[in-house]
Amino acid sequence: MKRNAFFRSMFLLLPMLFFPLPVRASSTINLSFAGSDSYVLSGANLEDAGAIEASFSYDPALYGNPRLVTRNAFGGATVKLDGDLAGNGRITVTAPNPMKGDGLFATLVFDPIGSSFGYVKSFSGRVYGANGSTLPSSFSVTNPTPPLDASDPDDQPLIKERESKGQSFMGGEVAYVPPEVVVAQKREEEQRASETGGASATREENAAAPGVGSEAREKEAQSSAGGESILERFRLFTGERTPKNLLALFEPAPSCKQEPPVLLADGKGTVKVTISQVPAGKTPTFSFKGARYVSCKKLAEDEWLVEARPDKGAVSATITLAADGKTREIPLVVSPKASVDLLVAGSSAEADFLLFLNDRGTPSAPKYDLNGDAKRDYLDEYIFTANYLVEREKMQGKKGTQ
Repeated sequence: MKRNAFFRSMFLLLPMLFFPLPVRASSTINLSFAGSDSYVLSGANLEDAGAIEASFSYDPALYGNPRLVTRNAFGGATVKLDGDLAGNGRITVTAPNPMKGDGLFATLVFDPIGSSFGYVKSFSGRVYGANGSTLPSSFSVTNPTPPLDASDPDDQPLIKERESKGQSFMGGEVAYVPPEVVVAQKREEEQRASETGGASATREENAAAPGVGSEAREKEAQSSAGGESILERFRLFTGERTPKNLLALFEPAPSCKQEPPVLLADGKGTVKVTISQVPAGKTPTFSFKGARYVSCKKLAEDEWLVEARPDKGAVSATITLAADGKTREIPLVVSPKASVDLLVAGSSAEADFLLFLNDRGTPSAPKYDLNGDAKRDYLDEYIFTANYLVEREKMQGKKGTQ
């Protein structure tokens, strides 16, 4: 009898051995840097989640005043921030109905302190089911790309790579954005386009006739993006390298006015950009790369004043304006500080400019390598011209006060 009972129990277990019970997929909660000292809180693979509790920490010497901007993709869910907020914070998400799938919860925004880049030191938590049970989950944080040390030989290859793309080696760019964030942003753009009408039809028309009118569309895209940056003009310039020709490349775009016209990025100074031809109606949104948000103000129905603080040592920085379902990039005119008094200290003149252009050194020993990448190219010409313009403005200001 005992043997029969044993075989019966084994017979009942056999299906479980060959057909294992389904395993619940693990949910992922991401906190991802999105630029301008903000982080997007999102979830992926949520399955009947009733609540989420997450804790994060940061350096209060670099970040302050954390706050949430709700962007909830899960109807009825409440997102709350609390804690001592002096280096530690706690985010809770509660929902009356089970949360399923992927989507955004909110944006966590900090105020920067000082000129160094802040970052989230830790991010962890738990996901609970509708019945209160703990669900399998993982928590991850994506911080901005770290700054590089120009004096460290190991960082030189990465510095060269970033500068070849017109990026700042001081870091701060978005390293990775989770797929659910990309999808949600695309949905928001499509929703704005459908509300304004016409944009979706244009997209379908372009998709239906690939290759037709591509040149016209490229020109239109360039115009809507605010035109190429001055740095890009230097990269593409094929004319004679003379002071007059290089200075002419700094001619500003007609739809944007920057004050000061050229900023030597020390991590403290700010630029004020008057942006015209902004679509009237809904309030536009601004995002920043290579710079940090300071303030914005509406001047007229189609004109805004935006103030930003470029990163220290930045050679490239942009403000991206999103309005009426369209985006537009406004390049900032910034440069690292460099000495342009090559002949007589404290007296910059065209003779210095000519010496810089004519005395290039050799490929193995380049002369006046202003960005330290061991070569002379358009980046050095851009940096020298930017600094020359600033010095010339200072001298003209001194003469005007005498």
